[in-house]
Amino acid sequence: MTPLACRGGTVRRRAVGGLLLVLFAGALAATPCVTSPLDPTALRAVPLEARIHSAPPDITALALRRNRAHGVAIEPHPAPLDHPVASAVRRMLAGLPAPLRALAEDHVAAVYLLQDNFGSARVEAARDAQGRLIGGCVLLNLDALARSANAWASWRERSAFRADDPYRLQVTLEPAATDTVENALRFLFLHELGHVVGMAAGVHGFWAAPETWPTTVHSPFTRLSWSTDGNRWHSPWQQRHPVLTLPRFYRFETAPLPLSAAPLVYRALGGTNWPSASGPFAPASIPDAVRRSSPGWRGCCPPAASGTATVSVRRDTRVWSAANRSASERVSSAGSATSVASRVGRGSHARQSQRHPRTPQWRAECGACAGVLPSTPPRG
Repeated sequence: MTPLACRGGTVRRRAVGGLLLVLFAGALAATPCVTSPLDPTALRAVPLEARIHSAPPDITALALRRNRAHGVAIEPHPAPLDHPVASAVRRMLAGLPAPLRALAEDHVAAVYLLQDNFGSARVEAARDAQGRLIGGCVLLNLDALARSANAWASWRERSAFRADDPYRLQVTLEPAATDTVENALRFLFLHELGHVVGMAAGVHGFWAAPETWPTTVHSPFTRLSWSTDGNRWHSPWQQRHPVLTLPRFYRFETAPLPLSAAPLVYRALGGTNWPSASGPFAPASIPDAVRRSSPGWRGCCPPAASGTATVSVRRDTRVWSAANRSASERVSSAGSATSVASRVGRGSHARQSQRHPRTPQWRAECGACAGVLPSTPPRG
């Protein structure tokens, strides 16, 4: 609780705190991060939990424009403050470690709640009266976040691939005892806070503000993985591992890659300095680099809050058996055992094909991977 909070304290302090809250609420009518400059002094007087708002029309309209810019015609709507996930958002913010809470109190102008939106969360930039980036607003899609930490992370990671039986993908952020909605929110909020703090500290600019792009170009964090040629980003990892440019998050069944390609993607990712499969899409890894180097993060949080995750891709044996029987029946009905032998080859290639009986179909389904993926499916 801040010194000027309205609960407890003297009558005078409560009155001053109440006045500041009223003034901030009036300023909010102009919508920080859209039409209103941010007053840092007034912001610090408002408790972090009091900055949670159902998204106003300006924000939902902005979110719709962002969605369309990503080629998605999904129309978001404001989520009410009594949404089941909203109480978890409040508990998550209240439970932030003191150093992180201080960063959020200084730089997060508002936490806007949406539903029916694209993705999980997004940041919009906040400026002061002089037009300088001094923080941002965090937009949360509560529909996506009505999941425990492991369920949300698995859902998000699967969204980059088309479903492909018998493959299954599971992400572990938290042990079972702490696999909660609050910890999913914390993991995501800290990532978005990295964006906000990065903009405020001048570590990088805002992607929708061209005048700030030179800050991103010259950032030491950007230069860890990226170079620029005019307005185009380049990374040596993209050239070395072009398959990493093919996952598309939140695209689900329209994603270029089937889930059977995921082992290849994650093996390639392990040979880069990108912290996640989001890394290949412009300098998205900056907030994670900022988090790792910031004293506010080091030593403050359990592993999941620090960005550690385990991704497991496996074949479901029962589904594989059914698929194998189906493939065998199709071959038998065609009456061509020799053609099967010619398709799968001999030796190790034949063993690989036995483990994955649909090799030709796998290649056909991944036409976008031509020249990128190997001629046989990935092992593992």
